[in-house]
Amino acid sequence: MQPKVETRLQRALDANVGPDELIDVVLKFETDVQPAAGTMPIMQRRELRAQAMSKAIAHALARAGEITGTQPARVTPFPLTGSAFVQAPRQYLRALIEQGEVAGATLNSTKP
Repeated sequence: MQPKVETRLQRALDANVGPDELIDVVLKFETDVQPAAGTMPIMQRRELRAQAMSKAIAHALARAGEITGTQPARVTPFPLTGSAFVQAPRQYLRALIEQGEVAGATLNSTKP
C-alpha cells in the first residue's frame, strides 16, 4: 500500500532547495499487532501495541538510514498514537515514507 502523502509535504519534497535542508514531518505508522479485546486488560493491550509500534517505528527509521546513508536530525516517537515527528533531509524522508510501516505523512509547519 502506498502511503498517503499530504500535498504540502509533497511540494516540500519536490522543491528545488539544498539536499541538506531539514523538513519537519509527522508520520503515521501501522503495525499488524492488534491484541483481541477480551483476551487481556485494556492497559496490557495498549502496552503490547505501543511496544510493537515502537519497534515498527525504529525499524522503518533504521532502514531509511541504511538506504540513504543519512540520519534524521530529530525524532520524537509517539508509540501510543502510532505516530512520530521526524526532522530530516529530503532524501531520508523520501526513503522513510516508502517503508511499509508508514501509513501517511504530513508536513509539520506553519509556513505556506
